[in-house]
Amino acid sequence: MKVFAVHGIRRYDRWYEKFEQIPEVKKQGIEVVPFDYGFFSFGNFLIKKRREVIIDKFCKFYDENTQDTEFPPSVIAHSFGTYIVYMAMLRYDAIKFDKIIFCGSILNSNINFRSFFEKGQIQNLLNDIGARDWFIKFTRYLIDKNCGNAGEVGFMDIPPKYNSIFRNRPNNLRHSDYFLPLHMKGNWLPFLASSNNIFTYNKNILRREVIDRIYKNIESAKNNLDTNEVKFHARIDKAGNYYAKYEQLGLNNHTNTINSLEFSTTADGYHTVESMNFSVYDKDNSLLQYDIIEDVAFSKSIKVHLNNPLRYKENFYIKLYFCWIKTIEFKGDTDHWSIKDIHNVKIFLNFPYELKSPRIYEVKDKEIVGQQNLVSNTEKDGSITYSLDYTNSRNVDGLIFYFEGHKSNSNASSRFKQSTIHINERKKKKYNIVRATVNDAKKIYQQEVDIELSNAASEETIKDRINMFNDGFLIIKNVDNGEVIAYIESVIWNQKPFQRFEEISNFPMHYNITGDSLYVIFLAVKKIYRRKGIATKLLNEIEKVAKNYELNVIRLVAKDDLISFYEKRGYKKTIELPYFLENRNYKSILMEKNI
Repeated sequence: MKVFAVHGIRRYDRWYEKFEQIPEVKKQGIEVVPFDYGFFSFGNFLIKKRREVIIDKFCKFYDENTQDTEFPPSVIAHSFGTYIVYMAMLRYDAIKFDKIIFCGSILNSNINFRSFFEKGQIQNLLNDIGARDWFIKFTRYLIDKNCGNAGEVGFMDIPPKYNSIFRNRPNNLRHSDYFLPLHMKGNWLPFLASSNNIFTYNKNILRREVIDRIYKNIESAKNNLDTNEVKFHARIDKAGNYYAKYEQLGLNNHTNTINSLEFSTTADGYHTVESMNFSVYDKDNSLLQYDIIEDVAFSKSIKVHLNNPLRYKENFYIKLYFCWIKTIEFKGDTDHWSIKDIHNVKIFLNFPYELKSPRIYEVKDKEIVGQQNLVSNTEKDGSITYSLDYTNSRNVDGLIFYFEGHKSNSNASSRFKQSTIHINERKKKKYNIVRATVNDAKKIYQQEVDIELSNAASEETIKDRINMFNDGFLIIKNVDNGEVIAYIESVIWNQKPFQRFEEISNFPMHYNITGDSLYVIFLAVKKIYRRKGIATKLLNEIEKVAKNYELNVIRLVAKDDLISFYEKRGYKKTIELPYFLENRNYKSILMEKNI
């Protein structure tokens, strides 16, 4: 635990060193980090610009000393130090403290700290009062309206709901009597070391309705099942789309045979979703049918019909895929899961950015009762996966994932290298093979419409696929006019059996950066550029991508009239898919190539 120490204008024998030398301080794991700005004369103290310089230095000090910490530090501030801390928090919402100790405070006793608590900038505040502190009486008249005698009479405007975490403690002390080790050990140390279930979070991010939605899901669950384990997988793309896979394993403890199961999901985001598609599979990987029970803006419920009835004491496994559109706000957001009576929980959340202060809160009886740290792992594409392997020994009702923004624009590190080609034309034009961007989506869509007509993917779908696996969505573009003459799109996934295109068509849902193979979704070349080796060039480039991601198998579904084309390039037929696309006058063949 880091505890910043901010002295007054005279430092008083470096009192923070005395505090640090108390044996119990080290035993509690407290690291004292002094903000030592040196002797500050009374004349400088009276000049606003000089005070501003010190406040600027403290803000930089805070930033430098919180880079490697998951949780906010605490702070002990004396005299002018209380003014420095207060003004810094006014300036930056990002400056937050777990616990604050003010002593000899020169702040105005009428200051309202409500907004600091509501924004999560302060979790606990102890104001040590000195009844014989005459020095601070005059600061209001000498400095500004923020100054006063809170160090003598206390802070007056304390909302009742904060009485347990915002306290004035009277002492018969003078302005600099607080630094006796006996006082620091007996009064400050217990406060700093206390754990009173006050958790640090921004209430504008973790809103009350997030907790309420946990209980809505619990109330909606009508399955009489003993769930041994659930696995929550989610991948969030740069647009904030939330692609989820939910796996549930357990036992039917109901004496009657169960023919259907109900599932409910609620979102925390601000964007409403009018409708949503689910894909549900059983242990045999068979697609299950479902009925929609509830379909409102932030809540979706379905009844899943089992292919094989679930008998008493029979084990079950269900896998559910779904997507919330643009539900995650990267400036700070939450996710939640209802886990009441569920024994083991595994959570995997993949983000395109490194997040600020990611953590998991435990919820029981509609209150936050605990906190869990996450394990982070950087994936091959530069994305970050945050994971938690959780045993629900306290039978909490739910878990909330929370973060406060992201640290950089993107961690994505492309493994694709741009190349330039020349096509055999009379006019030698230069073309680049590059990764597609969402700005190219319209041109790609127009090209797909020319080939697939009414069966073409929508422009929005193409954007989602570009955001999904950008290294695997390559285009050939005219250097001079930006014309897109060809493209290839692909996905990394764990190969699974399929018969119909609809089983796999939501490719962002199935994308898995740790998957075992690369699947080519579509390869297209404008008609006037065909038979010039362009498709072969794109296949060669996608092979390089697969190798860069340490994959050794590429698969695709080909029309029967293109079988020989792919066979010449090393692909082999594996199985015919007679139902892959309905009402087509050609056969569809699954092919693969080992690389």
